[in-house]
Amino acid sequence: RKNEFGEDILFIALANGGIIPGMDTYLRYCDKKYSNGSSFYVARFSKRKRRDTAPVLSSAEIKHLNQLAEKSSKIVIFDEDISSGKSLLGAYQFFSNVLSPEPFLLVTNRNSGGFPEVQYETAK
Repeated sequence: RKNEFGEDILFIALANGGIIPGMDTYLRYCDKKYSNGSSFYVARFSKRKRRDTAPVLSSAEIKHLNQLAEKSSKIVIFDEDISSGKSLLGAYQFFSNVLSPEPFLLVTNRNSGGFPEVQYETAK
């Protein structure tokens, strides 16, 4: 969960738009925190383009994510931008119901809807 320098995290990028900026953010975190036990995962969740009502994951993927979450001290859910906040909130609601109880951190790269620019931390 923690290494000698910082926390190992499970970083979930919401696809499609969150993949590239999410990977960049994740790699910067790992470099800055010397985190070699963190995990990066992509979950498709496209409310507008694909009309997804929840992140699209198989039961095997959820099982795998739970295994990764057990090794992490925090679960980060990342989206490339935020307008109404519904996608990020929907992703949080989904993951908080299917993953083991961990602190969640909701992070966005860009703000266009008046939400705080940085992050939201939740505790389960």
